[in-house]
Amino acid sequence: MFAKFFDKLSTLRPRQLLAIAAGLAVLVFVVFYLAITTLTKNNVAEEEKPPEEPPVEIQMKSVVVATRNIEPKVMLTAKMLETKEFPADSVPVDAVTEVTDIVNLPTRAKIFKGDIMTAQKVYKNLEQAGFVGSIPPNCRAVSVTINDVTGVAGFAKPGDYVDVLLIERDEGLVTSRILLQNILLLSINQNMGINQPPKKEDADAPVNPSATAIENPAIATLALTPDDVLMLVSASKIGEIYLMLRPLRPQSERVYSTDYTVQSLKSQRLQQEKQDKPAVTPQEPVAPPPPPPTEPVPTVEETQKPTGFEIIYGNRSK
Repeated sequence: MFAKFFDKLSTLRPRQLLAIAAGLAVLVFVVFYLAITTLTKNNVAEEEKPPEEPPVEIQMKSVVVATRNIEPKVMLTAKMLETKEFPADSVPVDAVTEVTDIVNLPTRAKIFKGDIMTAQKVYKNLEQAGFVGSIPPNCRAVSVTINDVTGVAGFAKPGDYVDVLLIERDEGLVTSRILLQNILLLSINQNMGINQPPKKEDADAPVNPSATAIENPAIATLALTPDDVLMLVSASKIGEIYLMLRPLRPQSERVYSTDYTVQSLKSQRLQQEKQDKPAVTPQEPVAPPPPPPTEPVPTVEETQKPTGFEIIYGNRSK
């Protein structure tokens, strides 16, 4: 095949050979140009192409979610909660990660099934749940009527501890009895602000009574066990209820002499007079004497009936 090609070339004229050589030269130039251009473009494209980033790995985070719909102010239990994994960038900053962190805490608002539990959805402190949060778990709230005297002149405040007295009056006798001791005072006049303990540096500072006393106390609400509630409500129908404010650090936790009775002087005198007066023994009633026998009244016939004989003396008869 190559021999025929060279034989063909030998028959060509010099001018024809030059034309073929020029065409081949142009063809080689074009091919070379295209090759150089393509290589240059590829190099530029490779230089301009950004480096490939490694594949992004999605980080997951385990958080606590609700397994059911939960109403407000409901104490959370382990059965209401579970842990699930979510992309870390979609999890709230204050999301709860451990079930034990919020068990036995009340909810602030209604929570729907599948919601991620956060610190803002629960009350960390039970007192933040309102008045019901300040009631101890084993107690109930009960209110009694007080005044400036029975309520310690307004110095008893929510958060203090008091003793409860019953004053009973009966015909010159007045009996005072301590019914309950060391009782938490929840509120006064519907005010449930909790007292804060005084700062150490202010412990010796004088107290301004006008700034601390409650004006016109009328209703005191106490935290009592159900049995003590029955006792207090029944006692309030017998006599008058007084509150005794306990000190911050009492010398003794309990008072064991709980009853005291006072008798008025007038009642004592009357009682003494009754004792000094001689006793009179009652006598047996005397039966009245029988009536005297009555003579029968003569009838008309008996008065007209002649009796015996008649003796005549002259003009007189006998």
